[in-house]
Amino acid sequence: MALRYSQIINNQEGLYFRTEIHDANFIGTSSDFILQNIEFDYKGQNSNRWDPVWGSQLTISILSTPSKDLSGLFTDILEASEGQFTVKIYKSIDGINYNFYWLGIILTDLSGATDEAPVQTFQIVATDGLGSLKGIDYNVDDETAFGDATVQNILFNVLKKLPTDSHWSNSDVFLVSDIPYFENNMPSIVGSPVAWIQIPGKAFYSVDKNGNYDWMNCFEVLEAVCLTLKARLFFIEGRWYLLNIRVWETSSAANLHKFQYDGTLGGTTESYNLRFTIDGTNAGTRLATQSFDFFPPLKMIVQKYVHDTSGDLLAETTLNSTNGLQTVGVVSKTSNECTLAFKGVCNVQVAQSTPYANFQVFVKLRLTLKLGAYYLRRTANNASQNNDFSNMTWELSTVNYIEFWAVMNVNTFGATNVAISFETPALPAGGGVDMELEVAAIEDLNGNDISSTYSAFATFRGTYLEFIDGTPERERVYFAQNNVNSYFSVVEELDDAFFGDKITDMTPNNIKVWNGSNYVNATSKWGRNTLLGTDPLLVLGLKDLMAGQRETIRKRSGAFHGNFDLHKVLVFEGDYWLPLGVTFSVIDSNYNGEWYDAGTYDDSGISVDTTIGTGVGDEPIIPPSSTPPPIEGTPNVPTNTVFGYGRM
Repeated sequence: MALRYSQIINNQEGLYFRTEIHDANFIGTSSDFILQNIEFDYKGQNSNRWDPVWGSQLTISILSTPSKDLSGLFTDILEASEGQFTVKIYKSIDGINYNFYWLGIILTDLSGATDEAPVQTFQIVATDGLGSLKGIDYNVDDETAFGDATVQNILFNVLKKLPTDSHWSNSDVFLVSDIPYFENNMPSIVGSPVAWIQIPGKAFYSVDKNGNYDWMNCFEVLEAVCLTLKARLFFIEGRWYLLNIRVWETSSAANLHKFQYDGTLGGTTESYNLRFTIDGTNAGTRLATQSFDFFPPLKMIVQKYVHDTSGDLLAETTLNSTNGLQTVGVVSKTSNECTLAFKGVCNVQVAQSTPYANFQVFVKLRLTLKLGAYYLRRTANNASQNNDFSNMTWELSTVNYIEFWAVMNVNTFGATNVAISFETPALPAGGGVDMELEVAAIEDLNGNDISSTYSAFATFRGTYLEFIDGTPERERVYFAQNNVNSYFSVVEELDDAFFGDKITDMTPNNIKVWNGSNYVNATSKWGRNTLLGTDPLLVLGLKDLMAGQRETIRKRSGAFHGNFDLHKVLVFEGDYWLPLGVTFSVIDSNYNGEWYDAGTYDDSGISVDTTIGTGVGDEPIIPPSSTPPPIEGTPNVPTNTVFGYGRM
C-alpha cells in the first residue's frame, strides 16, 4: 500500500494530526495537499448503553486548486475497487513525535465533491471496516468451520479479515482488553480471561438436513462475544479495544492486557486512564448548546441462552459404505427414559461388471450404531422386515448390526432408496456414539453370492440422529430484576446468547476455561475480579448491567470544545459522562453527540430468575408493572427543568 498524499493539520488545542492517503496501485513520490478538516464519527448501532460494537467513520475535507489539483485523485477514488484506497491518521502533541491513531478504508460511493471553480471541495469518507464484516461468513473456507477457539483467537480470526489487515507487523499491539470476569478454575486473576475462555466452534454455525453449513457472519460473531462478556469493541489509538461496560463506567483506569498481532500476550499490563477532566477555565474550552433526556430505570433485563439439546448428532457426518466406523457424538444417560432416534434414506447403487442372467439383485446392508461398549442389534432376513424394529436390542457383542435390504431390478439399473426410521430401546449407558454403514452381501433371488459380478455403493441422505431425554431443553431464559418499587415497567431484551456455561452433560456450545494445564468445562461459578464467584457467566453479566440502571439516568445531547479523547469518560462538575455517539471536528476541537451519566452502581438485592423453554410458543409472558409510585423512592422524571452549567 503506497503513500500517495500526506498532510498535517494543527487544531486550536495545539494537537497535530497527520493524514495519509494510501493507494495500492500508486507508484511514485507522495505529495502534500490542502487539508481543510478531519471529522471522526463514533457510534453504536442502537445508541444504547450496551451496544456491543462501536463503529467509526472518518470524513476528510480537501480543497483542490489549480496549484494543488486533486481532481485526478478523486477520479481514481470513484473508479477504484473496494480496498484500493485507505486513510491513516497519526496524532502528536508536539508536532514531532507521532503515534498511530486511526486506519480505515475509503468508501467510493460516499465520497463526493462540490464544484465551485476555481476551488473544489472534496469529501473523502472512510470507515474502520467493521460494517463490511456483515458480508463475510465466519469460516475457514466455504466448506470448513473454525474449531474451538479462545475469545482472543475468535477476535483475531474476525478482525484479520478486514482489508486493513496488512498494516500491522507481528510485534505491533493489535488488541487490548479489560474483561474482569474470572471462573474458579482459572489460575489467578493476574491474567486475561480473553485468552482463557474457549468457545466451541459450533456456536457460530448450523448444518441443515442436506449437510450444508449455515454460517454466522463475522459481525454477528463479534456481537455475540461482546454481549456475553458485556463488553464493547472499538478501534482508536491504533489498536482494537475490548472493554467491559462496567469497567468503563466505574473505573478511573483500565488494566489493559496487550495482544500483539502475532497473538502473543504482552508480559505486562497497561494502566490506561479512562477519565478525562476538562478545566472550564481553559481558553477555548466551553460547553455549547445542550439538552437533556433520560433513560428510565429498568424493571427487568432478559437474555435467552440458546442451547438446543435435541440437535442432530449427525449434522456433520457422512454415512456411506466407503467410510469406516466414525464417532458422531457423545451422549449422557440422564434417566432410564433416554433413547436415540434415527431417520434417513439410504441410496443404494449397483453396477454390473460382467454379464449375468439375473433379474433381481438383493443387497444386504448393515448399519452399526455403537454406544460405548454396546451395539444396537436388529436382524432382517428380507426386505419386508426393513421397517420391523420390534426385535431391536442393545448387546455387548461386537457382531451386532441393524440389518436391512435393498432390492434392485437389473432391467432398470440406477439406484434405489430405502427409508429407515427407528427409536432405540432405552440407553444402557452413556458414552461416545459411533456409526458405520456397510454393504454386507450381494445375492440373487436364490441367495447365491453374486458379489463377483455386481458391486454396490450405499450412502445415507437426509440423516438425523437425536438424543431424547424426555424433556429436552432448547433455551434457558434469564431475568435480571430490579428489586425496588418503580413506577416504570421498562423491560430490555438482549440478543440471544449462543454459548455459555455447561448446564448438563448434553449442553451444546458450552464454554471451557483454562485451569493452568487444560481447558475444562466452566462450573457456573464466575466472579468479577475474583475466583470465588457464585454466578453463571450470563447471570453475572446481567447483574452488572442491572446494577447500573436501577435509577433514572440522564442523557445529554450537545457539544463542547476542548482537548479530550472522544472514547473516554468526560468528568465534568462531579459527573461521569460516557459516550453513546460522538462526532469530533479536529480543526475547532468540537465534540458533538450524546453522552449519559454513569450514575451509581447498586448491586444489592438483584435477583436473576431462570425459565426453561422448549422453543417457540413456550416463552414466558412478562406482565406489565401494576405497582403504583411509592410515596418515597424514585420520583417521576421532571419536565420543563432549567439547566445550568450542564447539571440538573
